[in-house]
Amino acid sequence: GIVPTRGQTVGASRGPIINSASVKNNAIFLRWSDPDGKARKFTVVKKFWDGWRARKIKITDFKSSQFTDRKIKPDVQYTYYVISIDKHGIESMPSREVSLSINSQR
Repeated sequence: GIVPTRGQTVGASRGPIINSASVKNNAIFLRWSDPDGKARKFTVVKKFWDGWRARKIKITDFKSSQFTDRKIKPDVQYTYYVISIDKHGIESMPSREVSLSINSQR
């Protein structure tokens, strides 16, 4: 349900900004910032193909603005975006998506 906020309308804030996305030691590292400064926590959304199935995983309740993903396989493209959640539990617009993959060592 929608909870009215007295005296003001709380719209969705702009999403987080992903500042860097890199691959190191078979892990993917993301760092982002919160331009509105209102975020209480963040959700990272990870999308990838698992064989013929499109998978989407939400990793919730981040207090910090960085994420290390070690659950990755070579030669699979992973796409991430970040959503911030304010003190009212309202989700922001999503950040832009970033896509990374690790090449298998042949």
